Amino acid sequence: MIAIGMFNRRKQSLTADEADRDLGGLLGEAGSALLFGRFFFVHEAQALVAEERLRSYEFLHTTFGEYLVARLVCDELARTLVGAELAVAAGRDDSVLRSLLSFVPLSDRAQVLDNLRELAGPAGPRWHSSLVGLLRTLFHTDDRTGDGPADLIYHPADRRRTERDAVYEANLLVLALVVEDGVRASHFLAVADPVDRWWRCAQFWRSQFSEASWESFARAVSVETASIAAAGSHRGDDTSRTADLRLSLRGTTELADDVSWILRSTVLGPTAYHNTRGVDAADLTRRLSLLCDTDVQHVLHALAPLLRSLPNTLRTYRVDEEQRAVSGAHALMGLLCGDAGQPLAAHYADVLDVLQHLPEPERPPVAGFLVRHLVHDAARLPEEIVRALLLEVIRSGAAGDGTLWGALWPVLEEYVNRGLARVDPEEDKAESKALVGHLRRYAALFQGPQERLQQLLREAGSTRIWAEGDWGPGSAALEWGRALFEALPADNRDPGLAVGLLRLAHELGQREWLDTYAEPLLLTLRPTDVLRMRASDADILRPSVRDASLLSSFETIQEIWRGLAAGDRAALG
Repeated sequence: MIAIGMFNRRKQSLTADEADRDLGGLLGEAGSALLFGRFFFVHEAQALVAEERLRSYEFLHTTFGEYLVARLVCDELARTLVGAELAVAAGRDDSVLRSLLSFVPLSDRAQVLDNLRELAGPAGPRWHSSLVGLLRTLFHTDDRTGDGPADLIYHPADRRRTERDAVYEANLLVLALVVEDGVRASHFLAVADPVDRWWRCAQFWRSQFSEASWESFARAVSVETASIAAAGSHRGDDTSRTADLRLSLRGTTELADDVSWILRSTVLGPTAYHNTRGVDAADLTRRLSLLCDTDVQHVLHALAPLLRSLPNTLRTYRVDEEQRAVSGAHALMGLLCGDAGQPLAAHYADVLDVLQHLPEPERPPVAGFLVRHLVHDAARLPEEIVRALLLEVIRSGAAGDGTLWGALWPVLEEYVNRGLARVDPEEDKAESKALVGHLRRYAALFQGPQERLQQLLREAGSTRIWAEGDWGPGSAALEWGRALFEALPADNRDPGLAVGLLRLAHELGQREWLDTYAEPLLLTLRPTDVLRMRASDADILRPSVRDASLLSSFETIQEIWRGLAAGDRAALG
């Protein structure tokens, strides 16, 4: 009695008056001094206050009190079970058990749970095969109309009726988890939709527990998704999936990478789809914000950029061959964080499938996200994944707002070069044409003069790529490039473009074009920008230049690369 009294009062000691009230309320007895005063493991303290002698009791070792709490609970469970078996018709009387277990959650004290597992767990001496059935029955028939028999008065602490209901229900569940080492929610809750019922129970308990008690309960009880019964079928079929939960005292709840258990979808993978009736990001934010739960607010804060910019990623899903489902938001986060839970190629495949089913306004930013990662990861991905990503990214770029990704060119160029090296242009015309088509579709994305000129110079970086273009030899490409350069504002011209055009003219053997346009193009550059060129550039351009400042810059370039000429060294000497 002292142990359970301390437990239900969350105290390490008990006064004699409190012990007397507990004895009288539960057993109809009194005289705590006689019962406990000489008990070896109980320390009795006495004090004289206002000529009144006060006594209090505490255990010499706290763990012994926790063991006694567990043993008392086991004793009362056994008595309730025997009474239930002898008087089924009269109903089960759990009034004492309810009185003992409706004030403080057992999960508040981890040592009490450990002792219960040792005593009543599957390998414990107090285990009985009928206990889970009893606890399940008590859970569903818990009397919420009063405090039990009128002659049973046990109130170690002031609690509202709803608080006691919540604590007793939660403790019955915890005891079932102790006895059975885990239960299926569908079995213990006895409902067709265990996920919804569990949510309602947990919300009720959360509303009545203190913050500390809820934290302890959440650390003790773990929830895992169980196997899915009644597997669904193809689109249009009426069968749906029924999810179940496994509850246990393992104390850890893993983050779920599979959301299929809450979707109730009839769509079978492998596939991806967008559900217009799925989670609405704005509604979700409103509902969760209304609760003012600080933990939830932290999660909403972390996800705010995603919820604002890509809300439909919450209701676009990819389902794999094993019917596991991930949302688009999860797929994006997995790729962003480099989640080691699955191969890199699988992350890209998830995002790619989601991208293809997102509403149009959200495709370009997701395509841009893919591009920024693909330029770094392409060498680590299978060729078929790279090809699928390139095709979709180029398509999304054409359908979007024209935001283009020049950084993607090395990936595309390498893919096309490898492909062209494998095919015979005469025998595999279709494959060759498809590879060249990738280049042309990519080039067609660029609309502004600077972007188009940059793409022209990128294509000029490879003989194989240039050979598949439409320019060929001659000055047509140079004239088009010069027109694009001159279309740029004079104060916003990239000097690298002028240098690139001059190098392209040399590769094409267009000396006459260089004699005409080299000096005017170079004069658009600042002296420091001329130093972007190499010594070989100066060798090529010197015959076409008369400007003294440019010729001086060429001398500086030559000195940097090759040092002083012999005559100059002699003059300095």
